[in-house]
Amino acid sequence: MTPLNETRMDQDAIRSYWVQQARAHGRSHAASWSDLRVIELEVAEIARRLTEGDRVLDVGCANGFSSLQLARAHAIVLRGLDFVPEMIKNARANLNAVRSVLRGDVIFEVGDILSLEEADGAYDKVIVTRVLINLESWDRQVRALGECARVLRSGGTLMLSE
Repeated sequence: MTPLNETRMDQDAIRSYWVQQARAHGRSHAASWSDLRVIELEVAEIARRLTEGDRVLDVGCANGFSSLQLARAHAIVLRGLDFVPEMIKNARANLNAVRSVLRGDVIFEVGDILSLEEADGAYDKVIVTRVLINLESWDRQVRALGECARVLRSGGTLMLSE
């Protein structure tokens, strides 16, 4: 088997795992990670680095559980991306359930960290949560970080939680 075919199989297996997580856990925090306490700590640390009015890109938002916590805490404009459509469907359901208590504006879309459909310098903060670990090669991880840096404004903050 060629390395390219192995890469494709790895990508398919990873996507399949996250589709299963989305289907099994729906709108629960467990769709992203089963350890709620660690998710809460992660959200608290990220929230400390946000300021009112920030334009935030949350790559790997899963079902939006953490994204929505951030938009409850701060009046931010947040765009959440995930490469699994089932996760985005659940994120939108979570958004509809809590929209009235959010301080910020939130939108969820399907997206790929390897080719972000965002303008250069569009965001004050970029959050990447458990995405790089799912990219099976160093080259793809570097490419993903390059995309995140490209959409981050000069002087902006890239936050990684892997």
